[in-house]
Amino acid sequence: MMGINDFKASNGWINRFRQRHGLVYRSVRGEAAGVNMYTVDTWKDRLQVLLNDYRPDDVFSVDEMGLFYRILPDKTLTFKGENCSGGKLSKERLTVLLCCNETGTEMLRPLVIGRAKNPRCFKNVRTFLCTYHANSNSWMTMAIFESFLRMLDAKMRSMKRKILLFIDQCSAHPSDTSYLSNVKVLFFPSNCTSHLQPLDQGIIRCVKQCYRKRLVYDRLASLEAPKKISVLDAMNFLNSAWNSIDANTVINCFNKSGFCRKLSDSAVVENTDESVTISKEWQQIAGTNVMFSDYVDCDSSLFAFQQSSLKEILEQHQADVNQERQC
Repeated sequence: MMGINDFKASNGWINRFRQRHGLVYRSVRGEAAGVNMYTVDTWKDRLQVLLNDYRPDDVFSVDEMGLFYRILPDKTLTFKGENCSGGKLSKERLTVLLCCNETGTEMLRPLVIGRAKNPRCFKNVRTFLCTYHANSNSWMTMAIFESFLRMLDAKMRSMKRKILLFIDQCSAHPSDTSYLSNVKVLFFPSNCTSHLQPLDQGIIRCVKQCYRKRLVYDRLASLEAPKKISVLDAMNFLNSAWNSIDANTVINCFNKSGFCRKLSDSAVVENTDESVTISKEWQQIAGTNVMFSDYVDCDSSLFAFQQSSLKEILEQHQADVNQERQC
C-alpha cells in the first residue's frame, strides 16, 4: 500500500483516515443485503388496509437487540462485528426486548435476558425497572417471548383494549398466537425488517446512544476507583435510556417504516448528539482510536436469538411465497 512493503495500519491511523475522508462503519443486521424491495413495497401497500381498524395508540411494534452491557470505549474494536452465534460471550451480553406504540405514548417496560438466574447484584433489591429472564446464552427463547405476549394480552384485557402488534419472523417468535384474546399479532415479511421494523429505523440506536453515554459518564465519575457494571446497573441505565426517547422520534420511525399516519410533520428524528466524542473526558477514557459512533454500533451484529437452520429458513421462505400468492 502507498508503495510501502508490508504496510500495516494501526487502529489510530485507520480512524484518522476515516475522519479525514468522512468514512463510517455501517453494520446492518445480516439480512440487509438481501432485502426484496418488491416485498417491502407490497407490504407497505397492504399495511394501510391492516391499520384501518386500529387507532394509532393501539398499534405496537416489538423488537429485540443484543447489548454488550459493560463494554467500555477502549474495547470497541475488540468486540465490533461479533455476532455471538453459538452463545459466545454470553457473560458479556444481554438481550433486550423493546416494545412501544405508534404514537410514542406507551413505552412498555424493557425485558432483559441475562445469563444468571439470580445475579448477586439482585440481592435485597425489591423493585426492578425492567423485567428480567435468564438462560445460558442470554438469548430470547420462544418460552420467554410467549410469557411477554401473555403479559401484554392480560394487560390489554384488563384495560378492555384490542391492539395490533407487529413482530419479526424468527425461531424465538411463536407462529401460533391464537391463545391471545386482546392482542392481534402480525408478522413482518421475512428478511425485510431492516426496512419495515420501526424500531430498526433509529429507535434502537437512540437507546444505545443514551445507554453508552451513561456508561461513559459513570466511568468518568469513578476513574479513581473503577467499578464493574452489574446487570442491575445495566437494567437501570436501559430503563433511563428507553424513557428518554422522544415521542416524535417514535412517530417518525413508524412513518419511515410505512405506517405513514402523518402524526408528525417533522423529518425522521434520531439522537445524533455525539458531542461526547470531542470532549477532553472522552479522549481520557477512549484515547484517539475510537469514534463514539463506533462505540454505539459495536454490538449491532449481535444475534438476539439462536439462528434458524437452513431447512427452517427454506420452509419460512416457501410459506412467505404461498402467503403472497394468496394476497
